[in-house]
Amino acid sequence: MSAGAAYAGLGALYDANRPHYPAAAVAWVAAAAAPSLAVDVGCGTGIFTRLLQAALPGAEVVGIEPSADMRRTAEAASDPVITYLAGAAEALPFADGAATLVTAATAAHWFDRPRFQAEAARVLRPGGTLAILQNRRRHEACPFLSAYEALHERLVPGYRRGSYPDAQGGYAPVDFAAELRADPGFDAVTEASWPFEVAMPAERFLDFSLSSSISRRAERAIGAAAYAAEVAALLPPEGGTIPMRYECRVTLARR
Repeated sequence: MSAGAAYAGLGALYDANRPHYPAAAVAWVAAAAAPSLAVDVGCGTGIFTRLLQAALPGAEVVGIEPSADMRRTAEAASDPVITYLAGAAEALPFADGAATLVTAATAAHWFDRPRFQAEAARVLRPGGTLAILQNRRRHEACPFLSAYEALHERLVPGYRRGSYPDAQGGYAPVDFAAELRADPGFDAVTEASWPFEVAMPAERFLDFSLSSSISRRAERAIGAAAYAAEVAALLPPEGGTIPMRYECRVTLARR
């Protein structure tokens, strides 16, 4: 299943419920290049694209997204200075050397990464930067999140915490830095991470969950009502907020 198919019809739910990215992580990416053209690949509803545009005033920022629903949501939520185009990570609609920054924010696990990395190297100018960001839930730091991961391990065949979905319908861990270090098109690979927390109202948690492709697979496995009941059983009975702990991992590589 492609990312576009996995998130079809989820644009509004995704944009309203998915976490953003720490300001320090965005600033680190923005400081890595002074782009005239920044390309955010697999941009979804533009959550990171908007943050990137705010951090790079005056730059041309383009989001690439295969899902029409996600693009429509991005366009409605964004400043008109951002352009959103239909496209795939493996066939970027730019000339050779057109960009000085290419980013992928919580999207690169869906790509055919060798082909994406070749495309990123093609469209980047010499000295340009590729940035891959992933927001990882810190289940080891939160009993609630650990129980939530266990629910999906039970309901979704092949899923294990710490793994990512891919376009073939499977799940696997990914070491983005190791892949880029092995790619002759890139060098100077560096990594950094930032922990952050989102105070999630308990009554919004099911909507947050259903913005995820993994949860949608779990819902299809047992039915919408049964899945909602399983999630409700994890929530604190007194309501309130859930401390959603994350780590934003960023990998940079130079063309």
